[in-house]
Amino acid sequence: MVNRRQATGRLKPLRAAVRRLLTATVTTLDYLVPKNSRVLVIGGDEGTRFGGNSRELFEYASRTEGWDPYWFSTSRALVAAVEAAHPGRAVNAMGPRALWLGVRARAVFVSHSRRDVGLLGYSRLRRYIQLTHGVGPKTMGYAKREFDRPALDRETSTYAHVVCSSDYEATFWERGYHVPLADIWPTGVPRNDLLLEPADPALAVKHPVLRGRTVLYAPTFRDWAVLEDYLPIPGMDATALVDLLGRHDATLLIRPHYYEAGAARATIDRVGSPRVQPADDTIFGDTNELLKHVDVLITDYSSIYMDYLLLDRPVIFNPVDLAEYEGQRGFFFRYADHTPGPKAVTEAEFLAALDTELSGRDPHRQDRARTRELFFKYPSGGARERIMRRLAEQPVRWPGPLPRRRPAR
Repeated sequence: MVNRRQATGRLKPLRAAVRRLLTATVTTLDYLVPKNSRVLVIGGDEGTRFGGNSRELFEYASRTEGWDPYWFSTSRALVAAVEAAHPGRAVNAMGPRALWLGVRARAVFVSHSRRDVGLLGYSRLRRYIQLTHGVGPKTMGYAKREFDRPALDRETSTYAHVVCSSDYEATFWERGYHVPLADIWPTGVPRNDLLLEPADPALAVKHPVLRGRTVLYAPTFRDWAVLEDYLPIPGMDATALVDLLGRHDATLLIRPHYYEAGAARATIDRVGSPRVQPADDTIFGDTNELLKHVDVLITDYSSIYMDYLLLDRPVIFNPVDLAEYEGQRGFFFRYADHTPGPKAVTEAEFLAALDTELSGRDPHRQDRARTRELFFKYPSGGARERIMRRLAEQPVRWPGPLPRRRPAR
């Protein structure tokens, strides 16, 4: 029997050689092939999902005259799904068509990393426009407590621009990605254009639970542990929660990170009440479409509450492990300063806060307004148009500047 670790070790030289070959080939093609000023490559979420900022920008560019956008994905199923909705515009990111389109592209947009666009990510000449996938309070990149510096240097040195929602947020990405403020675009982010559009009534037809009062619990993902109890206060009395929801004729929807869907389902099964239901991404594919139907949001450190501020509805925060999270991950700002809502860390505090918000008293409206003003330069939308206008204003130069040099540490 072959030891798996030994087999993996033997493959390392081969993998390194393949990487070098791909890098040389893609970089050479990218250098030699002229660029088309209309062609755009857009990908997201490591090439595995169709959503968020990348999807919104792609769909906007697809219906805007003067642009020729293509969605790159490493998932065959996803390519087929996008192709059905946008014929001719979905591309297998590891295939020859991706390479040909990619090296001709004027610009490449990603939401997570270069891996969003498959083979094209091997080019040493490409500079990406990072659309991001959330902001604050938790740190990102170099601002995290722990990070892989060589990998982060390689990744962030290729960012031409980072897109965000305000001048204040831009300072986070300057710290997190070491991108100069002049290269950060505070245009707003595309997913919030969708959030500000009218709710799709078909979603409530498909999911009748959305016709009633809806509370959404959406905790953040922890790099170091999986949540075992997916109720807002671990170990809380589920009967008391269900009774409170019943009095207000409300339903609690639980939306876990997709890595933790199993743990969330186990909690919901244990509660065993129609007042507590799942809302993972297999049920509601787009978070911001779901948010339009939500009356109260509950979260801990997830950036979902920032988007939700644009709807001016109540948020309850449950930072039950605040000290641990701050120690493990850290925050861009003091947690209490820009989390406009009650902080509930015990069952009694949480039930009281939820009762207050479902009763319509909403004591934190002014706090939300102050936070919204700080974090959103354009609270009425229009991000997609501003991003494309910025891109159109830039001359097409090739080859572009070399990657940013990172000082040795």
